[in-house]
Amino acid sequence: MNSKLNENPRVSIITPNYNHGQYVGDAIQSVLNQDYQNFEMLIIDDGSTDNSREVVARFTDDRIKYIWQENKGLSAARNTGIKMAEGELIGLLDADDMYESNFLSTLVSILTTKPELDGIACGYQFVDHMNKPLHQREARSVVASQFYESLISGNFLVPESMLA
Repeated sequence: MNSKLNENPRVSIITPNYNHGQYVGDAIQSVLNQDYQNFEMLIIDDGSTDNSREVVARFTDDRIKYIWQENKGLSAARNTGIKMAEGELIGLLDADDMYESNFLSTLVSILTTKPELDGIACGYQFVDHMNKPLHQREARSVVASQFYESLISGNFLVPESMLA
């Protein structure tokens, strides 16, 4: 179990990126637009050969950190970010995804008031290449005692929907 977090914990947002220069700016902007501002965002560039570095460089906020590594794959990029994270909480946000503006405040609020929780997940909605919401959504309530069995019968979580 998690010991009680302070009321304003720092969140480390890990963003693996591989040739997603066309999307990574939207991901960064979605984090900067959060109504909860105690975060760092680590962009782990997994050997991109596109304009990803230049897109990230347009953001001058000190909380945005760009780390380049040889291509090792998505999981390795996430692990690099987690190892470098300085926050009390970890959020995962792929370079082609976005957070809604109240994502961090909502989930952090729940985690700070319920010390028995080690993590939390929420629903999510898909968007098209122009960020227009699609009808496809996923949101499922699961009783804690049935969480493991629910995952075994079919994983319904995406990393971007969780905070731990």
